[in-house]
Amino acid sequence: MESTASHPILSIGRAGRDSDLAPLGLPALILGVIMLIGGAVGYRWLDDLIRMFGPMVDLAYLAFLGVGAGVSHWGLVVVRSGQEPVAPTR
Repeated sequence: MESTASHPILSIGRAGRDSDLAPLGLPALILGVIMLIGGAVGYRWLDDLIRMFGPMVDLAYLAFLGVGAGVSHWGLVVVRSGQEPVAPTR
């Protein structure tokens, strides 16, 4: 079993790690934020949808928010890892 520390996606923020996925950081962050906003907007209809279609709607809603949060987090990590540290000025 491969350790999570050596997984290319999880180690993208580590120094010296070059990845083909790095250019996808900003689009992933934007998409994740749009998903979270869409989930917040859709919350007002969630109760009616659960009554009409059953409790699986609730699970799908939570899965949607989980994917949105995960994509946002990954995009934020990738975007922040691409920034060069600024030397302190005196």
